[in-house]
Amino acid sequence: MTLQGELEVPAMTKREEVLSMDPFLGLDIAKGESQVQAFLRKKHPYKKSFKFEHHLEGLDVFYKFYKEVEVEAGKDPVVIFESTGHYHDRS
Repeated sequence: MTLQGELEVPAMTKREEVLSMDPFLGLDIAKGESQVQAFLRKKHPYKKSFKFEHHLEGLDVFYKFYKEVEVEAGKDPVVIFESTGHYHDRS
C-alpha cells in the first residue's frame, strides 16, 4: 500500500537484503560545508539533498536527519563519504 504520490518500492530478496548497505547517507564534504543525500534503498532517494555547515548547529541538523532516516528505515543508515581529495588517500 502506498500513499497518494508515493512510489511503491519492490521488496528485496533475502540475498539482496544481506548484501545491501541500505539505508545510506552519501556525503560530499567540502571546506566549511557538506552536501548530503539519503537513500532508503539503492536508486530510491529519501527527500531532497541538502547542505549543512561544519559547526555545532550544522552538525546537529545532520544528526537529526540521520536519526530521521534511521526511524524511517527501521535500522541505522550507513554513512558513505565521497572519495575525493585526501579523504581516500592511504599514503
